[in-house]
Amino acid sequence: MRTHSRWPVLLVCCVLGCGADGKNVFTANGFHQGRYQYDVAYQDAGAQRILPDDWRIDNYYSQPLRPKTSGKYETEVVFDGDGDGRYEATETLATYDLRFENKHSAGVIWLRSIPIDSTDSDKDLRVLMRNAVDSVAGGEYVYWKVGDRIFGSGEHLVAQQLDEMPATVAGHEAYVSTVELASADQLKLNDKRRLRHIRLVMIRSGLLHKLVPRWTDATFPVVIVAGLSDLPEYFENDLPVFDRFIGQIKIGGIRGYQTATQPKAEVSKVSKASDAVNVQSSGDSATSTKASESN
Repeated sequence: MRTHSRWPVLLVCCVLGCGADGKNVFTANGFHQGRYQYDVAYQDAGAQRILPDDWRIDNYYSQPLRPKTSGKYETEVVFDGDGDGRYEATETLATYDLRFENKHSAGVIWLRSIPIDSTDSDKDLRVLMRNAVDSVAGGEYVYWKVGDRIFGSGEHLVAQQLDEMPATVAGHEAYVSTVELASADQLKLNDKRRLRHIRLVMIRSGLLHKLVPRWTDATFPVVIVAGLSDLPEYFENDLPVFDRFIGQIKIGGIRGYQTATQPKAEVSKVSKASDAVNVQSSGDSATSTKASESN
């Protein structure tokens, strides 16, 4: 499977939202990703908000909500179904499962489901994450969207990884990285100039992508990537909202977000009958998933 380049797809392209196997819908309990069958619970179930009110949803419009299906909101992805190095199938996929913009800052929070090559299914998430970050600095991309800005291949970016750590999201292995992004040309004029701070959470979901139309039995592993991007001076204020958002992701009925620096938390099975929104935790610093305002 391939878009314009291999690792930038983790940050830019090759992301699945709606698909022919199932549609994304907003239910009474939250967002349901129809093709891969995972969910994101509301923070405020009564108001049906996923994020606080100062974050507006961007990749859906109108009432009832309908997905945007043009420009940056769709990506054409090609697949190699038999491993011969040739790409036999093409699908047009939604770029985002969810994308939110902050009403007051340049902040963007997104969620993407990404089918990757089967040969990468056993790679450490640390390796996948570092490859994604390195590809940005190395210029191995056609364009890379950070918020709404598009960096062309003529602009050399410097991506410095500030921290990284293993994590668990919805009972699945995950990896977290914080990246500082700068323009190499701007750094020559001002060595303190930074464009963005970015937090990425990559989840080995255990979900599989099947080609549509299904001309082969080949399947592709799916990683879920959540991201936060904002100007450096706003970034720290956004982090609690983003961390809580990660804790709202539910795969196979399981929710919970725990990094290696947090006390061990109990990740509980959510009852399908009640579709409860709380995850029991044995540590105060484990991410809470109870509702708050969202958009």
